[in-house]
Amino acid sequence: MKHLLLVLLTLCASLSVRADELQSILQMLAARPLVRAEFSQEKTLPALKKPLHSEGQLVFAGKEGVLMFIRKPVAAQLAITPNVLLQKTARTQTRLRLDQSPYGAAAGIFSQLMSGDAKKLQSSFHVEALEKNGITWTLHLRPRDNRLQKLFRKLRISGDAYLRELHISDTSGGETLMRLTEHSSLPASLTDNERELLKLAH
Repeated sequence: MKHLLLVLLTLCASLSVRADELQSILQMLAARPLVRAEFSQEKTLPALKKPLHSEGQLVFAGKEGVLMFIRKPVAAQLAITPNVLLQKTARTQTRLRLDQSPYGAAAGIFSQLMSGDAKKLQSSFHVEALEKNGITWTLHLRPRDNRLQKLFRKLRISGDAYLRELHISDTSGGETLMRLTEHSSLPASLTDNERELLKLAH
């Protein structure tokens, strides 16, 4: 009985430490109100011989949302707020509530990561493992949300003071790897174009 109690107490302590570490990581990501980074993404699909490549710039604008300026393969702009996904091209504009589509829910991953709120992230994902070495960390997540379960099998996210890499394994056998580089907090405020894009998504 004493041995069982010791095991339970050790397990509870371990879970508490992991929860504290997760909260610490998310708060570190959310500490800067505005971060820009270049992204490069490779998506492999079982039916395709070559991976699909895209690149552009990501803008993390704190609680206001996340912006993606895609340069390749085609120019497009995306705004992701806590409730809305907006996609804009030279000819079209699509506005979608995140709770109306599994793809909208998927787009919300960035917002959840940058929210600084561990409970918000854990409402959508099980944290299967958390590896930490100094300031460097890696999260292994599995979807909890039914909509996300239709799209993803698991996610691996890594970084330090900044988000550095996002690896997604989807249910169709595809893999997506996004790398973020050249992080900067300058300019320190949103441009007029960035503000207008976020405004359209609210």
